[in-house]
Amino acid sequence: MQCRMSIEAKNATKIAEIAINLAKKEGKEISVSVADCAGEELCFMTTDSADIQTRAIAKRKAYTSARTGRNTGENAKLREKKGQQLAWFDPNYTGLQGGVVLKSRHEIVGAIGVSGLQPEEDEALAQKAFKLWQKQEKAG
Repeated sequence: MQCRMSIEAKNATKIAEIAINLAKKEGKEISVSVADCAGEELCFMTTDSADIQTRAIAKRKAYTSARTGRNTGENAKLREKKGQQLAWFDPNYTGLQGGVVLKSRHEIVGAIGVSGLQPEEDEALAQKAFKLWQKQEKAG
């Protein structure tokens, strides 16, 4: 996968803030990481009482999604179907759901990883944060 363009750090921060605020509104504790298209972290945030383990997991989810070009939930399904272990290729990969690819004009520009909830809730929150940011950007 080639990395042609990447999300800007200021936008990564906005997306992370949206995710944190969504979690806080529901009384949830999470960590969130937003990475560029190569999987390098641009922004990390955590709520005050999030479990310490959620920090590394959120980072790995964003990294994995950016590097593979797929949401981590899709990676987990492929791994089960094909019997592959993602860690064989890169020890920072994770198959835990909650990493979501960020796209602009059909190009991968980064990824967001959320950890602290049930895996499907992590992914839903990550997707919602990105969609809300896109909506705000269009509204200008």
